[in-house]
Amino acid sequence: TDALAAVLPAGAASFVPASFVLGVTTCLNTFVSQNFGRGNLRACSSYCWQIIYMGLAYFAVVIVLVWPNAPLIFKIMGQPSDVAVLEVVYFRIMLYAHAMAIILWACSHFFMGIHRPRVTMYAALTGHFVNVVCNYVLIFGKFGFPMLGVAGAAWGTFIGITVEVVIFMAV
Repeated sequence: TDALAAVLPAGAASFVPASFVLGVTTCLNTFVSQNFGRGNLRACSSYCWQIIYMGLAYFAVVIVLVWPNAPLIFKIMGQPSDVAVLEVVYFRIMLYAHAMAIILWACSHFFMGIHRPRVTMYAALTGHFVNVVCNYVLIFGKFGFPMLGVAGAAWGTFIGITVEVVIFMAV
C-alpha cells in the first residue's frame, strides 16, 4: 500500500521539470522536417543535438537543485513519513530517467521529422517491453535479482528508456 501511494506523487513530481524540456523538444520535429524538405540533412541532426545538449544542461541544473530538496518536497506535500521515504527514492531515480528521456524525446522528434516514424514505434515498443520485464524482475526480485520494490520500478523505467535511446543511436 505504501509503495503504491508513493509512486504516483513521486512520478508526477519528477515529471514537472521534465515537462518543460518535453515542450521544448516538440518544436524539434518542425525544424527537422523543414530542413529535411530543403535537403539540408546536416541541419536536421544539428537541431537534434542542440536540443539534447540544452536539455541535458537544463536537467543537470534541475538535479543539482532538486536532488537535495527531495525530502522537503514531499514533506511540504504533507505525505506520511513512511510513504515520503519511498517517494524520495522513486523521485530521485526518476530524475535520472527523465534526463535519459530528454535524449529519447529528441530522437523521437528527429525521426518523425525525417519521416521515419517506424523507428520511433519500434524503439517505443521494445523499450516498453523491456520496462515491463525489468519491473517484474526488479520489483519482485526474480531470477536471482534482489527485490527492490519502489526503486525497482524506477530502475525498470530507466532501463526501458535507456534501451529506446540505444535503439535510436544505433539507427
